[in-house]
Amino acid sequence: MLQRSSQEGPMTITIEPAAYDIYMRSIARRPPEEYAVLAGFLDDPFHVTDLRPIPPMTDARGRANAGHAHVQLNADYIGHYLNRELVPFGKYLLGILHTHPLGITRLSGGRAGGGDGDIPSMRGTLERAAKSEPRWQYFLAPIGMYDVDQGKDHLIGNVVCLDHPEPIPASINIVSKIVQPAAIQASSSVTSDVGFPADDLIAHGWRYQERINSILADQSTPRPHREWMANYLDGIRQQDLLARRERLLRSVDRQA
Repeated sequence: MLQRSSQEGPMTITIEPAAYDIYMRSIARRPPEEYAVLAGFLDDPFHVTDLRPIPPMTDARGRANAGHAHVQLNADYIGHYLNRELVPFGKYLLGILHTHPLGITRLSGGRAGGGDGDIPSMRGTLERAAKSEPRWQYFLAPIGMYDVDQGKDHLIGNVVCLDHPEPIPASINIVSKIVQPAAIQASSSVTSDVGFPADDLIAHGWRYQERINSILADQSTPRPHREWMANYLDGIRQQDLLARRERLLRSVDRQA
């Protein structure tokens, strides 16, 4: 039986505004097909907190293996991003958002194990993940289509699961408001509530700070670039900590 984690009723993929903004400023407005990694926490597998556009695989001549009807995922690049930027912060790959020509609203099929087609590729990834930890059960696979004439984007939600033969349609929810860092400070008193694991939240924030410190100390990188990277990572930390706090609060409420 298909288990839907915390989902109730129809599936909904929620995308944080910063992640959606990256999508709209990058692959959404470029000719298809291009793709981006969707990431977040496996305990909330339908909530996308991070989005990273990834280049396609290249051949021996350095030519991108991509066109108007296909794109080959760059497994090495994705693995590097996963191990260096997601796993250290408790996050994981949730899926892939890729673009289609306007009107192509379905994921492509193909022979299982053949390496071609959206659905076989995604199911193969889940099959490999099922043999190890952490358990990754839902492959988020939204399709993006940008209407140049209307200047409007269309996102079609899909979720691929091993225990369901066809992709499951999902609605898309774009969080409408970016929470400012001050919001965390204003609500910091919540961390004193009985049963709230404040130490976990503090430790998570310090993992970000350690990375920021290492970036600023890297003398081989020009100072303006170091400062840009540190500020960018600090912004991600603020959103990440707030999202993590909300999950912890829900967990405390369920235990009460």
